[in-house]
Amino acid sequence: YRGEAVETGSVEEIFRSPQHPYTQSLLAAVPRLGEMRGQDLPRRFPLPGQPLAESETPDTVVAGEPILQVRDLVARFPVRGGLLNRVTREV
Repeated sequence: YRGEAVETGSVEEIFRSPQHPYTQSLLAAVPRLGEMRGQDLPRRFPLPGQPLAESETPDTVVAGEPILQVRDLVARFPVRGGLLNRVTREV
């Protein structure tokens, strides 16, 4: 933490029972499958000795009318193959 070793021990000891608040926060920050379901953004973890602002990212997204609408758009991509690597079809 801040360039200093805050905890020593075997991997098993540190993962099973972290003692320092920074190590505890670090291990708690590991994402778990399905943990962010229903959340727009990842949450921040406070570091020891540093207050966490209520909202560190300003809400800059404003809902409005779309500036462009597209209908019946078709995109085709060439598929190359064969001995001379020619376009053989489109997808």
